[in-house]
Amino acid sequence: MTTMMSVVREASHAGETERFVRAVGTERRRLAGLAYVLCGDRAVAEDLVAEAFARVWPKWRAGHVDDLPAYLRRALVNLVQGRYRSTGAPSTGATDSASSPASSCEASCGRRCYACP
Repeated sequence: MTTMMSVVREASHAGETERFVRAVGTERRRLAGLAYVLCGDRAVAEDLVAEAFARVWPKWRAGHVDDLPAYLRRALVNLVQGRYRSTGAPSTGATDSASSPASSCEASCGRRCYACP
């Protein structure tokens, strides 16, 4: 037997799914750009963005996310940091270390912080 609450719940989930799908469309490029700046490899950046969306989706669907773009950015940064911690390098791509964001950061401020322009 279908209750009114189950119908409302399903409609709510459909609306949440649509909002998340729209966010994927609007935030993907920004997140890919951020990931590229942080890791220096386009393919790795795209993978990290996909992983961020996959990790945020269950939390979004459960209603635990208030600001989706900010939550996605934080999830992405956490993924990049975790990757750096586990591998000891920002990416496994074949980027030239002299042109990577880490090298330019190290040259400008003397640290490997990934925050310098």
